[in-house]
Amino acid sequence: MPQKEVVILVHGIGQHAKGWSKEEKDGPIPAIKQASRDYPDVFPDHDPIENRIEFIEVLYDDIFEKIRTQWNTLASDLLTKQFPQADQAKLDQIRNEIPGLVNNIAQATDGDKWYATHALDAIMYAGFPLIRQVVRYSVAAQLADIVAERLPADVRDRPSFTIVAHSMGTAVIHDAIQLMGTTNWLSQVGKLPNGLASARLAFIKDKFGSNPFSARIAPIFDSVIMVANVSGILCRDPSPDSDKSVVRPKFSGGFPRSINHYFNFDHVLDPIPKVSPFTTPASWSLAVAQGTAEERRDIRHVYDPNVHGFAHYLKHPSLHARLFWRALAARDAELERFTYQHVLAADARVGQGSFSNFGGELADDAIRARLEEQLVGAMRESHTARKTIDKYRAVILAMGAVVGGPPA
Repeated sequence: MPQKEVVILVHGIGQHAKGWSKEEKDGPIPAIKQASRDYPDVFPDHDPIENRIEFIEVLYDDIFEKIRTQWNTLASDLLTKQFPQADQAKLDQIRNEIPGLVNNIAQATDGDKWYATHALDAIMYAGFPLIRQVVRYSVAAQLADIVAERLPADVRDRPSFTIVAHSMGTAVIHDAIQLMGTTNWLSQVGKLPNGLASARLAFIKDKFGSNPFSARIAPIFDSVIMVANVSGILCRDPSPDSDKSVVRPKFSGGFPRSINHYFNFDHVLDPIPKVSPFTTPASWSLAVAQGTAEERRDIRHVYDPNVHGFAHYLKHPSLHARLFWRALAARDAELERFTYQHVLAADARVGQGSFSNFGGELADDAIRARLEEQLVGAMRESHTARKTIDKYRAVILAMGAVVGGPPA
């Protein structure tokens, strides 16, 4: 029997530590396992999903945590300490003209504050190229290590690799794969302070050569499933809908592709991806017609007040059914397949008795109405996100110029 298929999970904004994907309440793995129980013909009790799929998490929030600590110290020091080596005029300007913003930076980088654990992630990634590049290299290295570890001598026994990325992870995974597919990135990984050990780098080179992925862009990853896609907000050059992006499915034209299938899910009440929603570019029209890509699928189930949550998204049959379909590429003909007929049946369940649009306490009309009112307000406010990013970036850059703190 061949080795298990591989599903790679990529987190979004917010605090995440090692093991984040297994958390019982919000982790995607428990949500996926729970969803699999709705398909007993494929995942019977005696042969559960974990017997056939290996779930692996990618972590990059550790990079942000280190920078948050640095910036918090920098902002606090700026308000209280003397800097003889600094340009005193600039220092006085920051302290006197925009003290509120400086104080906000100190508060925003406090790990207990929402801005520190959520919004500041986006500010760092979108606003600071050096930080963005470190995150890209780190995630690219993790992806290459995952694949290299599971690459058999006989290519026919190679497992399928499916990536499911959430929220800011959609931008990170796009940029990491783009890096892998277009640059000599591996030579830079060894320079990362938290990069792979030299033995692992040597292992990857032995499997792929000195320049993995870019030398042969033939798809390694079968599918990418983008959940609450914000790549249009946070990705810079190329944009994810550009023909220069390698993160594209079969039959999509343009730049050589790095994946086979591309799925995109947003929630109608989720304010996060509404700033700049991803839509499939015109060059993907044949891919959409052939079923290797889908136009943005807006889902509308409400089972938890946090409709943006990774686990909440994965409750939806249309999403997890496509995950099961692509992950179980069925190299072993003796195993029960999750077919496209299962996908169509899952789509048909939505809004019906077996999967109503509302569940749990949100089945109550009054509670749901209050939540919807709050979310609509949040969606209106989300359109100021770019201004918020620009504002904080300007202050952090000014701080760095004065006392040598954050990267430009």
